[in-house]
Amino acid sequence: MIEAISMIIFIILMGFAQIGFATDAELSFNQSSVSANVGQTITLIAQLDPGTNEVGGVELDVNFDPDVLRLESITRSSAFNINLGDPIINNTNGTGSIDVGLLTDPATYITDTSDIATFIFTTLSASSDSIVSFAITSNASAHGEYVVATRTQSQVTVTAVSEDMEAPVVTEFVIPSSSSYLTIPVITFTATDSMGVTGYKLTETSTVPLASDSGWTAAAPEEYTFSSAGNKTLYAWAKDAIGNVSASLSSNIIITIDEESDGEGEDDGADEEKEEENETTDNSNAPVISDGSPSGRLSSSTKSVNLSVKTNENSTCKFSSDSNAEYDLISNTFATTGETNHLSTIGGIKDDKNYAYYVRCKNSKGDKNAIDYKISFSVKEKDSDKEEKKEKRKITNSQSSISRGQILVQNGKRFSKNADVLLYFSKAGGGYYPPMKVKTSADGKFSVFYKVNKSVGKYNWYAIDTKTGRKSNVKAYTVK
Repeated sequence: MIEAISMIIFIILMGFAQIGFATDAELSFNQSSVSANVGQTITLIAQLDPGTNEVGGVELDVNFDPDVLRLESITRSSAFNINLGDPIINNTNGTGSIDVGLLTDPATYITDTSDIATFIFTTLSASSDSIVSFAITSNASAHGEYVVATRTQSQVTVTAVSEDMEAPVVTEFVIPSSSSYLTIPVITFTATDSMGVTGYKLTETSTVPLASDSGWTAAAPEEYTFSSAGNKTLYAWAKDAIGNVSASLSSNIIITIDEESDGEGEDDGADEEKEEENETTDNSNAPVISDGSPSGRLSSSTKSVNLSVKTNENSTCKFSSDSNAEYDLISNTFATTGETNHLSTIGGIKDDKNYAYYVRCKNSKGDKNAIDYKISFSVKEKDSDKEEKKEKRKITNSQSSISRGQILVQNGKRFSKNADVLLYFSKAGGGYYPPMKVKTSADGKFSVFYKVNKSVGKYNWYAIDTKTGRKSNVKAYTVK
C-alpha cells in the first residue's frame, strides 16, 4: 500500500516525459505590496500561473526578514488536495516551505491561475522595503518537468505605530453648585483622545472604574441622579476603544431637599445677597438651558443662522460672543424670549469659520445663570461642499457573466485622484480576501485585469477610497 502511494506521488511530480511542456509558468503573491502597522498580521497568498502547462505539483520555499516579520502559519489552498511535504517554518532563518500536489482519478491538472498556499505573518518592526520572495528552489512540476520561469516577490511596508498607551483626557466637567433635587443637569462634560473617546461615566467615588464596568455611555450624560441629599462630589471619566481610562475631573454640589420651603419669605436684603451669590456660583433656582442650536458643521454659503435655546421655565435670555459675561452686562437679548423658547437670527456668517455664543437666562423671580450655556458651530469651506456633492464612487465589470479562463476587467471612477484604493473580492465559500491596493489615475480612475480561475458561482467586490474613507457600491459578477 505504501509503495502504491509513493508511486502515485512520484507520477504527480515526475509525470510522463513524452508529454510536452513549456517553461513559462509564474509564481507570485496575490499582493505585490502590502502595508501594516507594527503588531498587525498580513496575509500573502502564493499563486501559480501555469502558462501553457498542466501542473500536478508545486514546491514552495519562501524567504523573509525575521527581524521584520514572523511567519505564523502556512496553509494549502483548496486547488490542491494533498501535502507532499508538511509545512516547515523557521523564524530564526526567515524561511517557510510547503510542497503540494493534486491527486485525482482520473488525473486532473492545474491549467488556470490558482492559489497554492496562504502565508500569515505578524509584523515585528518598522521597515519601508522588507521583501517576501520565492527561493530559486520554488518550482512547479508539469509531467515530470520543472516549468517556472518567473518568481515575483512581494514588498512589505511596516509602519512604526506605537500601541495606544495614552488615556483620554477629560477637558471640562461642570455641574450646578447646589440643587433642590436629586437629579441634576450636567452642564458640560467633554473629553479628548488621540484615537477617539468611546465611553463616558459618572461616579461618586474617586476609584478608577474598569473599562468593562457597566454604566459607560457612548455620549456624555446630560444628567445624574444622586441617591441622597448632602454635600456631594461627582467624578467624570472617559475611556477609549482599547480600554484606557482617563484620570477624573470632579465637581462638588450641595443637595438640599426642603419640602416645607415655598421659596418665599426672604427680605429685600436677603434677595440682594442671593442675587450677588448667583453671579459667582450657578444658582440651582436659575433656569435650566437646553437644546442649543445650531451645532456641528453647517454647509458653505450659510449667511445667517437661527440661534435658539429652550428653558425649563419662562425666562428672558441673552447671548454674547464673549464667555463669562454677567447676565446684566450682556447687551444681546434674544429677539423671541420671555417664555420657554428663545430665538434670534444672527447674520454675517462666513465660510470656513468657527462660531461660539454664550447664553445666560433669568426667570421671573430674578434667578440668573452664573455659568454660560455654550452654543458652537462651524461653517464648511466652499470647496468641501462641492466635494460632497460629487457623484458617488462607482465600480463596474466588463462582463456580468464570464467563463473560467477569460479576462475580467474591473473598473472604478470618481475616486480621489492619485490616491490608494483598497479592493475587496469575495471568496467562493463566503467572506472576502485581504484587500488588494491599487492607485488611481490623475482623474480618479483605476482598472484591474483578472484571469478568472474561481469556481462556478456568484461573486461580489467593492472598493474603499483610503483618502476619504468612502465605500463604493458592491458589484456582482457570475462565473459560469
